[in-house]
Amino acid sequence: MHPRPPVVIESIVRLLVPPASREHVMGDLSERYRSPRQYLLDAFRSLPLIIASRVRRTLNIGRLGVVAVTLFMLLSANRGSNWLVAALPTLLATATLILRDAYRAPASTPFAATESRLAAIDVGVAAGAIFLWQAGASLFAPQWLLPARALSVGIPVFCVLLFFVRLQAPQPTAWPRASARAVSVDELMTEVRGFEAVSQRAIRIEIGAAFVLVAGCVVSLWAMPPTLLATAFNAVTAGGALFVAWFLHRHARIEPVRQGLEFVQSLASYRRNLELQLRRAHTVLWWYLAPLSCGPAVLMFGIAHELANPWPIVMRGVAGFAVIWGLVLYMYRRSAEKLRRRIEQLDATAQKS
Repeated sequence: MHPRPPVVIESIVRLLVPPASREHVMGDLSERYRSPRQYLLDAFRSLPLIIASRVRRTLNIGRLGVVAVTLFMLLSANRGSNWLVAALPTLLATATLILRDAYRAPASTPFAATESRLAAIDVGVAAGAIFLWQAGASLFAPQWLLPARALSVGIPVFCVLLFFVRLQAPQPTAWPRASARAVSVDELMTEVRGFEAVSQRAIRIEIGAAFVLVAGCVVSLWAMPPTLLATAFNAVTAGGALFVAWFLHRHARIEPVRQGLEFVQSLASYRRNLELQLRRAHTVLWWYLAPLSCGPAVLMFGIAHELANPWPIVMRGVAGFAVIWGLVLYMYRRSAEKLRRRIEQLDATAQKS
């Protein structure tokens, strides 16, 4: 009989291997087993490459970059020039989310119904990493502690944002390979219903977030001193959010494919919905980024106007806009590329007998 590794050692290695790669990696290690020492050496030589491969496959630079930049801005808002105090926990939370994606177990079915629970776990993991860092800093390096306002306001706001970001785009769309040229009616409708569910949920989340932003602007107008700059910032921000909500409600909703249609009709309806989403991805600059950037731009130039030397804050603001715009455009460009490839596949898809 072929010798097998000890159960305890095998269980530890199994936990360290990402779930998506676990089956074939554990099989290969078991086949090469000669001794516990050789088994552990093989495992720890392979693990960095396996984890790096999963990170490369699961990393969404645009979405993760927006989350990281937002967290850094929230943590550094009241900390003056010591940007490392906010940068270190931001890097730790970002690395934690990268590993969380790499170790996420594959969904048993496309568009699984447990995404809200998984998004909540993601939030807990990222927040836990930040608070562990704070606990270590309080014991060994108090100078790296975040200010109380960042802990009481910045991190809760980040947790809410992260939950909706992860809930909105939880798993990649489970589309067949480009070589798949024939699908059955049931397979097509499974893909269609999954696409419709994820798209409709994403639109509802974006509209809800827009109204939350409007409510925040109204509360800010009521609670803050009625200065001209504060009034202009909140009014322009609320107007931009309302425009985004109107556009999504009016132009981004998809028409569900009716049940009982023939294969060709279902395919054509599905293709129209994909094309609608593709057009939305290509025009994100004018209906999403520009309206939501007007309020922060008003605030930035208003503050700069009151300073003797406005150029530092203007340069930082322009750099911040450039980073966030670039990340969002990159994220939507990736989404548009996936949509375009699937539309091209549908042009050559036939019904499976």
